[in-house]
Amino acid sequence: WVQDADSYPQQLGRFLADPSLAVANGWSYLDAADLADAIRLAVECDLPGHEVFFLAAADAMGGRDLHESWRAAYPDSGTVPRPLPRPDASPIDCRKAAALLGWRPTRSWRDHLTDDGLPLR
Repeated sequence: WVQDADSYPQQLGRFLADPSLAVANGWSYLDAADLADAIRLAVECDLPGHEVFFLAAADAMGGRDLHESWRAAYPDSGTVPRPLPRPDASPIDCRKAAALLGWRPTRSWRDHLTDDGLPLR
């Protein structure tokens, strides 16, 4: 779910304003500039053949505790949560992109929105 400065308020803002909203992507998103960085690194790299990468921001939208949010939204899920580097981490593991491309997300919804989902500007 790729976001840019114009789409953050209208797309992610509502999920920050109402934390009870569940989303099928586990509250993951990707900043358009981070995506552009990954594309540039992929074009410039010398990897042979074809690789598939799943990219996302480092944090889940809204600063949510991912494990708590998942259990609240999907109480009957048999999902076993993996350890996370931080409670509000994205559910998307981007270690492959880091290892093969040197890519890491550097942008966050926090660069554009308040904790209530309102634009910073």
